[in-house]
Amino acid sequence: MKKRIFVAIKIPEEIKKELFSFREKFKELNPVESRKAGATRSLFNGVNINWTKIENFHFTILFVGWVEDQETEKIKEILKNVSEKSSKFYLELNKLVLGPFKEKPRMIWATGPLNEKIVNLRKDIVNAFLENKINFEDRHEFKIHITLARARGNELWGKEIEENLDLIIPVKEIFLMESELKLEGVEYKIIEKFKLKRS
Repeated sequence: MKKRIFVAIKIPEEIKKELFSFREKFKELNPVESRKAGATRSLFNGVNINWTKIENFHFTILFVGWVEDQETEKIKEILKNVSEKSSKFYLELNKLVLGPFKEKPRMIWATGPLNEKIVNLRKDIVNAFLENKINFEDRHEFKIHITLARARGNELWGKEIEENLDLIIPVKEIFLMESELKLEGVEYKIIEKFKLKRS
């Protein structure tokens, strides 16, 4: 049986709540004229903006894609080996921005700077996948980002957001997760977690 899987970092509950609080704040910002005469709505309160459920907040290290159960077991072994050689570290979130492209954005992101620890961890995972001939789909530029909302169309084009954040995420473990598409939306399930063994 195939699963749609990815490697991720889970977000602590207190940081999830902090990020989720911006949803209410955005509802009150940037009123724009609606197509209906005299009506106004918030820029980020339109029906075409899908807000991420608080339980779904995560940071993706590597999106793998559809794999068979047998290959999932192989991936577990790879992640176990990598995590045992990897150190704990911290990620910083310092801005809310529109992404992934400035000219034609489709998402609201919480972002932060890349640091050596996360870059090396991802590199080790990618190299281990390549050595073991594990295919993966995540070949875009690697960025620190957590998706807070998605636009269905061009609602965010020509708009700007830049809110400062001051959030620190401790990274002590990584997760192999399944992305399951359901009628009510995407549901993420933990397949297995792997502690970063080095201090």
